Amino acid sequence: MNAHKLLNEGYRSFLKLEGTLETLRRRRDISMTAKGCNYFLTPGRRGHSSPVEAAVEKIIMTENRLYVLAGKHISICKKIREIISRIEGAEKRMFLQMRYLDMMSWNEIMSKLNIDCYELSRLKRLTLLAVDDTEVNDYLCK
Repeated sequence: MNAHKLLNEGYRSFLKLEGTLETLRRRRDISMTAKGCNYFLTPGRRGHSSPVEAAVEKIIMTENRLYVLAGKHISICKKIREIISRIEGAEKRMFLQMRYLDMMSWNEIMSKLNIDCYELSRLKRLTLLAVDDTEVNDYLCK
């Protein structure tokens, strides 16, 4: 896997983690609301579990998935930090840090670095070229 793909994978894993957290919050809210109703505490038809038990099972499954996704995201972030440490130029390292570890938006990066969108585009292109450097890719393929 080359370094550029790893950076994108780190961003996607962050979005998956964020989505799973939101799902967990929604399921917990539904479960807490359902516990107040006697209807939801009675067993379902044909011996199925009650809706509350089903909601709790889904919460547990979502929490387990969350732990797996968090572990993957942490290992990807460690590799991204190693990539950033191997890049020359403080501005390039700062850009990678803000975008791929701090998950800042393009507008936030522009205001933080005090540059316009054209300069940001140039910085992004130069930084990703530096990331695709063979030394960094050789390091990742070890």
